[in-house]
Amino acid sequence: MKEIKKERTITQTYLEYEALDGTIFSDKEECEIYDNSALGVLNYKVSLLKVDKKDMDCWDLCCGCEDNKCFALKPVNKEDKDTILQWYIGHNPFLLSDKHAEWLKNVTNIIQKAWHEDDIIFFGTNCDDEPYIMNTRNNIINNLKAFDKDE
Repeated sequence: MKEIKKERTITQTYLEYEALDGTIFSDKEECEIYDNSALGVLNYKVSLLKVDKKDMDCWDLCCGCEDNKCFALKPVNKEDKDTILQWYIGHNPFLLSDKHAEWLKNVTNIIQKAWHEDDIIFFGTNCDDEPYIMNTRNNIINNLKAFDKDE
């Protein structure tokens, strides 16, 4: 008798549900609720404004840890500008308090400036996927130029 050792691979199949913005859910109802929620709709609309570095002169930015991400958005009309602001506030509702009025004004100005100057806005997300605004591409370039002059 000859003993033959063989391995079997067991494949498990399970369903996942992908929301319009790419978020994955294991429950169909949760996915539908998310897609129909205000934040789900805003996330989807913003995902359409993301700059693809193949299509535009965009930078690869390094972030502090591997869970952080960086992406760029480009508002091309007033609706895009308003969508980006609503999306940002939806992820950072504390900005609506009086205590953070100056911060909200700054964010609004950056988004407004990008729209008026046909520029892109760089955003980062922390380890919990909460976005924070970095700046417009032109502002970053100008700050780097000013820094070089100071040295």
